[in-house]
Amino acid sequence: MHRCAAAVTAVVLLSAITAVNRAGSPPARAVGADAAVRVVRFTAGRSAVAVQFAGYAGDGRTMSVPAGTAPTAGRYVPLAPGPYVVTVRSTLPVSALLTLRVQPGAAYTVGVLVHAGTVQAVLVHDDLTAPPPGSGRVRLVLAAAGAPRAAVTLASGPVLADAAPFGTVTGYSTVRAGSWRATVTAATAAGRIVPRRPSPGTVAEVAIPAGSLTTLVVVDAPSGGLAVHVISDAAGARRSPGGPVAAGGGGIAARPVGDRGGPSADVMGVLELLGVFALWAVLHALAAARRRGVANRGSGL
Repeated sequence: MHRCAAAVTAVVLLSAITAVNRAGSPPARAVGADAAVRVVRFTAGRSAVAVQFAGYAGDGRTMSVPAGTAPTAGRYVPLAPGPYVVTVRSTLPVSALLTLRVQPGAAYTVGVLVHAGTVQAVLVHDDLTAPPPGSGRVRLVLAAAGAPRAAVTLASGPVLADAAPFGTVTGYSTVRAGSWRATVTAATAAGRIVPRRPSPGTVAEVAIPAGSLTTLVVVDAPSGGLAVHVISDAAGARRSPGGPVAAGGGGIAARPVGDRGGPSADVMGVLELLGVFALWAVLHALAAARRRGVANRGSGL
């Protein structure tokens, strides 16, 4: 009777541990649930860029952008949801590191800024929400190392940046579709805007097609002024890809690998120890009962 009760107890404990393990494990990935990720070299340099996405589960991929004298964007590629370590390399002997938890259906841009012998990476959540009819959405990236801070305005339109520092990536602003004149001014400190000398890069005509998502990148011009380059994010925007990306952690704060809404690693450790102890107790009881049976049979001879 005692042996039966012990065996039932062990089975119940081990079944509970298996159920909890299953509850804490990630669900099977649904078809079409991949995220979309791309790499963009924001700075106007001749350095090629390679970005490696290493998944905690062993999966991942590498994307690259060739060298060039203008900002260059790679195409969006699918990436399975989950946590990743992102390593950004260029022709320089230094690299940048990010952590990223990819959400199903989300869209991300890994922006790379190579300047002054350093490599800087920024992770941008691409909100691909469609603009209203007859309008487009535009955002700004400040990638001009020669301007510590800069302001960018659209004539008769919104201020995209006001004394924003190098590396700033703004959110999208909705504007009417058509041609816009973007004016760029540099600043030496916050609140002290100093117009740059007139140059082809100070004022730029940019086209915002209807239904489009556009990124304007301010870079150093070869003439010594500032230039504006246009990157198309989406010609026909889709739904919003997900919630906001948390800041910190080198661009994004990733939750611990085990943080999937299930039990913590400490709780699982305790449950596993209890299961091992229960199994040991059953085996010990069975061995003791067998010894007693052998002893009883020997005494009856």
